[in-house]
Amino acid sequence: MAFQDEADRQVARIAEIPMQFPILMSDVRRVRLHRLFYRITDAEVFVIACFHASRDPLVWQSRA
Repeated sequence: MAFQDEADRQVARIAEIPMQFPILMSDVRRVRLHRLFYRITDAEVFVIACFHASRDPLVWQSRA
């Protein structure tokens, strides 16, 4: 459950201040939770991917 608790905590941080995390590519931002990538629109925040840090970082880009 530690991973789920940390994921919930990070999503709550994104909901509070979505612009606080760095832009990684174009309009996609990254939260340090192994790896969590998200995009902000005018009304919503979309989580694009969440995966273990040992995976290839290019994998998530096919989802963006």
